[in-house]
Amino acid sequence: GPWTSGHGNLRLFAGYIHWNPSDRYVGAGGQSLLPDGSLPQPGDRVPLGADTDGAQLLHQQWYLDMWFGVLDNFDVTLFLPVVRTEFTDDANLDGFETVGFGDPIVGVLVRVIENLALSMDLKIPGTTVPRTSTELPISEGQFDLTLREQAGVSFGGSGWSGWATLDMGYRLRFTFSEILP
Repeated sequence: GPWTSGHGNLRLFAGYIHWNPSDRYVGAGGQSLLPDGSLPQPGDRVPLGADTDGAQLLHQQWYLDMWFGVLDNFDVTLFLPVVRTEFTDDANLDGFETVGFGDPIVGVLVRVIENLALSMDLKIPGTTVPRTSTELPISEGQFDLTLREQAGVSFGGSGWSGWATLDMGYRLRFTFSEILP
């Protein structure tokens, strides 16, 4: 939201995400017959494991989100994820697992007026996995620059409080080859 931490204050948020999808989208060249004999087309949504003998994907992420008030209306931010991704199927009993740092995000938040702020975040590629590896990628492998306007309002009454925010922005996405020689 559009609220900064205030000069010298540190805000910390910790969280956990557990994701175990039950379906996937077919990519180009990735089609194989489904158990009913049909051939899915690129872009079709199919059950995960329907064409790979019981495949399962598990994605877990622990993260720490930090905000530090450099000035009353200016924060620096840091988002640090640790990711664990595991894939198993009946054809590969050992499965594949990768654990490492995901893509960290550094940024700034500037409060322009009381309920309006502008922010800029840079996502930096974290742990990379070679394409020939049996490990699963835990990084998107690209830089993202996100520019955002954040507006919000706080409200509450006796014994309760809440807030509503509206974020609008634009994300610029760059691959390694567009940034590094």
